[in-house]
Amino acid sequence: MIVFTLVLAGFFDAMATIIGVGTEAKLADDKGRMPGLSKALFVDGAGGAIGGLTGSSGQTVFIESASGVGEGARTGLSSVITGLLFAACLFFTPVTQLVPAQVAAAALVVIGR
Repeated sequence: MIVFTLVLAGFFDAMATIIGVGTEAKLADDKGRMPGLSKALFVDGAGGAIGGLTGSSGQTVFIESASGVGEGARTGLSSVITGLLFAACLFFTPVTQLVPAQVAAAALVVIGR
């Protein structure tokens, strides 16, 4: 029952997000239907399952994608570029060792307040 509930909640979450973001991107047809919705739901489900098997976070659709779509990102290329930029930031990770942990903790407390 718990697994069924989680699957059902994930399905409706993904469905609403895909339709909302697709409508924002003007990908819906004149009747409001999304072409390729079943493929998008399959990819969303596969991403969640693979994420669960690998112990990482599930790679599913998020409503935050609407902000990117609102700025013109509709093909997925912006996600690839963002991923590449995050990968490039890995080379700068040793620079963070220059900041003592006490200073970083204090900054996080001030920001979180």
